[in-house]
Amino acid sequence: MSYRQSGVTLIEMMFVVLLIGILALLVSPLGGGWINSARVADALSAMEQAVGQAKAAALRNPAATQGADAASIICLSAAGVLSVRPAKPGVSPAAPTPATCGVDDPAPLWSTQLPAGVTIKMNDSTAWTCSCFTNKALLTNTGASCTSCGDSLEFTASAGSGTGGDNDKRTFF
Repeated sequence: MSYRQSGVTLIEMMFVVLLIGILALLVSPLGGGWINSARVADALSAMEQAVGQAKAAALRNPAATQGADAASIICLSAAGVLSVRPAKPGVSPAAPTPATCGVDDPAPLWSTQLPAGVTIKMNDSTAWTCSCFTNKALLTNTGASCTSCGDSLEFTASAGSGTGGDNDKRTFF
């Protein structure tokens, strides 16, 4: 009478678990790269929406700003909130107050939270915090609130570092 073995031995099962573990270690850096790539794409999509909203608000110009004064502004807070703010209408006969990123401004017209761990830089590799638009939807750096704002609509978003890091550069018109 012969006995047939059924099932798997402990050594066979440990070997399979070891192989699965090795495969998981090899694939995990790729997963981090995919996550960072998705975060960068989300951030640049949010920037594209913000630029569109800011230009539309500047062209509507409800505060009736003139010349190179900021009719709208895109702001990035320290907490990673991206928002579009309009200029503050003036009370007759006072002139309108150009758009700023301050807390006493009118409520944001549009805002969104950028993905965690994403940084946005200008084309010269300095950190980006704002962009101002005139009533003709053109970039401006004049006025007290816009002197430190970006002078280009070319941005680089990056997330992570090392093997799983990702960055992308995009220009908006």
